[in-house]
Amino acid sequence: MKLPTNICDIQSLSLNSSQFRISVADRPEWGEPDFRLNGIAFWGASQKPALIRDVTGASIGFFLGLPIDYKKREFVQRDSSCPVSCMRLETNVDLLEEWLYQFAGPWIAVISFLGVRRIYLDSNASMGVVFDRESRKAASTSAALLEKEHYVRRFRSGLFSKLDIANEGWFIAGLTAHHGVDRLLANHYLDLIDWVPKRHWPSPNSICKTEKVEECLYRIAAIVNAQVETLVSGGSVVCGLTAGYETRFLLCCMERLLTDVQFVTVAFSGARLDVRAATAIASQKKLNHVVLSRANATPSQRDEWLYNTGHCVGGLLAREHPSTNPLSEYDFLVTGAAGEVGRGFFYRRTDTGMGELKSKEIVARAGLPAEPMTVEAVESWLNSAPRLAAPDLLDLAYLELRMGPWGFASRYAGACCTEIYPMVCREVYELMFSLPYEIKRQNPLRSFIEIRDPELLKTPVNQYGDLRDQIRLLPR
Repeated sequence: MKLPTNICDIQSLSLNSSQFRISVADRPEWGEPDFRLNGIAFWGASQKPALIRDVTGASIGFFLGLPIDYKKREFVQRDSSCPVSCMRLETNVDLLEEWLYQFAGPWIAVISFLGVRRIYLDSNASMGVVFDRESRKAASTSAALLEKEHYVRRFRSGLFSKLDIANEGWFIAGLTAHHGVDRLLANHYLDLIDWVPKRHWPSPNSICKTEKVEECLYRIAAIVNAQVETLVSGGSVVCGLTAGYETRFLLCCMERLLTDVQFVTVAFSGARLDVRAATAIASQKKLNHVVLSRANATPSQRDEWLYNTGHCVGGLLAREHPSTNPLSEYDFLVTGAAGEVGRGFFYRRTDTGMGELKSKEIVARAGLPAEPMTVEAVESWLNSAPRLAAPDLLDLAYLELRMGPWGFASRYAGACCTEIYPMVCREVYELMFSLPYEIKRQNPLRSFIEIRDPELLKTPVNQYGDLRDQIRLLPR
């Protein structure tokens, strides 16, 4: 089997300390587990599991990552208590899910009590999990899951090339770069009894459209602000600043915290527009702002970065990730990722009276080639998706099929500090899904900026505001 050169010499590559492994059985090849709980074995020396207890004090699972209780403005770093007994939870697991999804922040919950064994992800799978159903083991990435010999032998070389993963492609709908290894998608839990992923949100009845649009947007802003307040109280915070809507929305949400946060723009290749707009906004708002120079990865750095994503994404970050190294002096990096869910990112201007969505159409809107395996995977996702109106289904596709597998798949490749996405939150998504379709088409984020701080829109959004915008549209 012909393999890309960056997969041939993985023997010299190493796993980052953020990687982890989970099994329901001992794995001699992984050594002694770092942690055990109720039949679950966990390997991940740098991770610090926080126990989850029921109302009686019995251990029923553990958190990984950094859950944020934004209503109390505190982190969940020690034991947390679900206010229901495990006896009742066994027959009313919905109560457990309701409790879990009150937390924002990046987290994974491993649950094990009585007849329940599951892995849950945060509201957008910003901390990912992949699994091998046949061998019944799970991990952060395929690099942690597979021995190096199997990593090479099971590599989907053809699909890797056809999806252009080395550049801007990604694996959609649960696919990964390896045969027999699947990605757990957002809004699904992995049942560790039969090792089958199962959807837990949304149900068709859980999405109700609202007429109180402004109230909805203010609530989203309050949730974002509460999270940033929590971060500021717990460490040093740096926030990305770009030419888009999402970071301007963040500025509106945390307007009273602007002096407590450092702002940064990375001068990646092709980011000239971001640098120009961010510099103008920073000057206008008198922000503490710095532009980081581009730094190219060496071939070995690029190979190790790709390996630590399980070869599931590549592109600009693979080539230029050392540009973000200066961020290691901060505790938390905040970005506006996932704000696109609130403005219909997969919608098109020509969408009128959309009928039933087809898998090929979703693949096309994702910007991926219609490879048979990709289309089949999306078809399987569609068949198991809740019966929603087409616009809601497109938003769900963006959330589950793009943000998790593409936007967050590089999390274990060596982040310089803990990345926090304040809009990755179940309550925020419920509010976003409640927005009427026509409101989403008009971009509610822009509407909120116009209400809270219209001065921010004086700097063109994702445009230079002059002749250069026309030049960019010329055929090359």
